[in-house]
Amino acid sequence: MQLPEFATFYLPTKIIFGKGIAKDFSLELSELQVREPFIVTDKTIMGLGLVDYLMKGLEANGLKARGIFAEVPQDSSTQVVSKISELFHRAKADSFLAIGGGSVIDSAKCANILAKYGGDLVKDYSGANVLTGPLFPLIAVPTTAGTGSEVTNAAVIYDEETRTKLEFVDRFLIPNLAVLDPQMTKSLPPKITAFTGLDALTHAVEAFIDVDATPFSDMFAREAISIVISHLIPACIEGDNLTERSWMAVGATLAGVAFSHSECGIVHGIAHALGAVHRVPHGIANAIVLPYGMEFNLPSRIEKFAELAKVLNVYRQGLSEEENGRLAIEKVRDFEEKVARVSGLPLRLKEVGVTQENFTLIAEKTLQDGTSVYNPREETLEGVIEILNKAY
Repeated sequence: MQLPEFATFYLPTKIIFGKGIAKDFSLELSELQVREPFIVTDKTIMGLGLVDYLMKGLEANGLKARGIFAEVPQDSSTQVVSKISELFHRAKADSFLAIGGGSVIDSAKCANILAKYGGDLVKDYSGANVLTGPLFPLIAVPTTAGTGSEVTNAAVIYDEETRTKLEFVDRFLIPNLAVLDPQMTKSLPPKITAFTGLDALTHAVEAFIDVDATPFSDMFAREAISIVISHLIPACIEGDNLTERSWMAVGATLAGVAFSHSECGIVHGIAHALGAVHRVPHGIANAIVLPYGMEFNLPSRIEKFAELAKVLNVYRQGLSEEENGRLAIEKVRDFEEKVARVSGLPLRLKEVGVTQENFTLIAEKTLQDGTSVYNPREETLEGVIEILNKAY
């Protein structure tokens, strides 16, 4: 690839990984001077006993949670974030401990803003790089292998007032510590394993082809793509296989590092809009749209798509770069279909309740999404609607 004129790489998150590591990471917490965290999670995680699994080890080492919020919904909202911040202050906690998937971790990220600086989340902090200083320590313990939010500088929250998914991007949002324990993902059913894994694949693919891609982000994206392609289907089939779960945990985190540096594009923009208008789960939306978003971007990044074909082991000597780029797209499409067969994952918009009458609204929200800035091909209303029709 052509070297960029300027590039940055920033990864302050300490990552610890290991089977059972979530039972005791008190040493890392002491380094952060964390003694009384506030837990953010959801009902499912509570019901599975994962919070108890984690807290027993921490309490044995003298740490005690000051409070807990276990009502984070699938797509968290500004109201939920405000409630978490309020409870954090009442509890007089010294840090946030997010145990869950992307919605939980993103909720903790944004609640951390309000807990530290106050104000209105939407009016005062929308956009990128508006924070003036660090927040309270944030520890992320992902229970899915997909979002990568445990290492990213971004959070996505639903604004009820405008029915829009808002993205908040700032280096101060990056968690201080990420705890990767495959035991925390073992209970995921095949369908959730599938769409969270394809969310990670989408992160890596878009990070690889977006306009801000650099050799630094590419290194992480390549490895993430290879890991997901190799390990997602076995993880869906053998849910108790901690080796496969471990690889997916690593792959999702690597993808998070990649897109935290080169961002995502039109696939994520459409997924955010589908989530806002039809409440389609983010990973499912990404999985459905990914091959069609890749087709849309191919003319603008032919060389990069040919590189992607090499990563996916489908590159053929003697073919043009564009032809190899199309092989890469077909590989992703074929892979998604195989994942769907073993997991029951839907791969058409009509299967998840999306109606064609809302395509214009979805397209308008896509164009307003912050990811449009990073997409390699200029997004248009007609182009987005064409993608939606193909995915329908």
